[in-house]
Amino acid sequence: NMVPSHFDVNAHLMTKPGCAEQLKACLEQLVKNCQHHQGLLVYRLHQDLEDPCHFVFYEQFANREDCLSHSKSEELAGFRQEVRDLLKGDNKVYRLKTLAEHK
Repeated sequence: NMVPSHFDVNAHLMTKPGCAEQLKACLEQLVKNCQHHQGLLVYRLHQDLEDPCHFVFYEQFANREDCLSHSKSEELAGFRQEVRDLLKGDNKVYRLKTLAEHK
């Protein structure tokens, strides 16, 4: 079995108490704004069922370069500016290598 060659990212964002709905709306808009990014294969937003202040992105790119251009995009720069007062602590971003998968 060949392991896929795509480039995966998990990003975890925590919002301050009382700001979850506001951040959720900004994140949902970000997904729409980024859908045209080259090489962005999957851009999936999740919210923790037990902690609504915890949001997780699962992102899949064709390659590392497409991931880099996404991270430097105007859309992400605008988003960071818009939500900086809503976030609690730093985002945690994990760059991942797929070892095995089942579809």
